[in-house]
Amino acid sequence: MHFTVNCLSSLIIGILCLPVCWASLPGKILLTTHNQAPYGSYQPEGHFDGLAYQIIECVLEQLGVAFDLRVLPWKRAQREVVIGMADGFFAASQNAERDKYAVKSRDILEQQWTWYFLDSAQIKPTNKQFKSQARVSSFLGANMHRYLKQQGYQVLSVPPTSTKQLVQMLKLKRIDAALASSDVMEHVLKDNRWHGQLNAEPFKSKPLAVYFAIPFVKRYPAFLAAFNQQVANCRM
Repeated sequence: MHFTVNCLSSLIIGILCLPVCWASLPGKILLTTHNQAPYGSYQPEGHFDGLAYQIIECVLEQLGVAFDLRVLPWKRAQREVVIGMADGFFAASQNAERDKYAVKSRDILEQQWTWYFLDSAQIKPTNKQFKSQARVSSFLGANMHRYLKQQGYQVLSVPPTSTKQLVQMLKLKRIDAALASSDVMEHVLKDNRWHGQLNAEPFKSKPLAVYFAIPFVKRYPAFLAAFNQQVANCRM
């Protein structure tokens, strides 16, 4: 009898809590991202779609939360969250700078950082002198670019703004190697019929997530846990 009463009490409390928890979620949020296939990009028909976009759309639909999307250059997309003009940005890997102003969600996609270089490159990622001598780059605003600078690589002073431009710089031999997301690079190589022109060396696993602004998370304390709970269902 004691067990039954406890179970009924827990059930009643849970049922009473549901509308309160649901009501604590925002009705609509504003997210920013950039135009980068396959995670999220404009399709030939004109609409925006991609692997990360579909998961986020699924999660928010399950939560009953509508969202607006601004597609911007990647550095600016993150800046919008810093200055309070947006509630979150995607798809992003973790770094300490982002952690200062936003909270990372559960991982929504796997990502592999990979070195790309020409056959003719004199210094390759496997060479001992690669870090100290090779001219390398990623694209502007990327976590990879910040990582390269922090770790003491010989980083190009003015990085390109896209992965496609990275490949063009490699082909022109302005850099010895480029660090890029393997999914993004494979899409760029296929889209431009550049397959077979670059060598690849896997470097580091860096999963992707959504970063939500700290003030937003504080304003809606139930949101992040609810979002994370739905991610597993929407990744299937």
